[in-house]
Amino acid sequence: MIRGELCRSKSLEKDKPKFKMERFISKMGKAIYRLLMKIEGPELEPFLWHSHYLTARYSKKVLSTFGKRLEGIILDLGAGTGYGARFLDPNNSEYIPTDIRGGRNPEDSLITKISERIKIYCSCYELPFSDDCIDGIMMISLLEHLENPCIALNEA
Repeated sequence: MIRGELCRSKSLEKDKPKFKMERFISKMGKAIYRLLMKIEGPELEPFLWHSHYLTARYSKKVLSTFGKRLEGIILDLGAGTGYGARFLDPNNSEYIPTDIRGGRNPEDSLITKISERIKIYCSCYELPFSDDCIDGIMMISLLEHLENPCIALNEA
């Protein structure tokens, strides 16, 4: 009986360091993740080794070309951090970023260094504007996040 108690106490002692090691690895994992995110850079202004680098590099050229042609009141649906503003000519357009509440945080430096606050919170399924008061609409990286993209396109 004493031998059984000793065996149990030894096995418990072996488990304790393992548990501490798992916590240590978990904390280290989180610290390494935060470090990698800083090294990788913001999502919308990525460094060469960032997973979004090619998308950002090539879409920027296309978006700049089309954005400079837009004039008047331009609504950016699902704007998040206001990424679309950088592609418009501020002398020819008024940029209105919209998103739902709980969308991306424009102050998150892991997303972007250049941001613009949301001006109107609304759903792209039901826009709070009368017909013909908006001159253009942007939807950058929005449709793939919607359950019913056709409804959003019809509303726009």
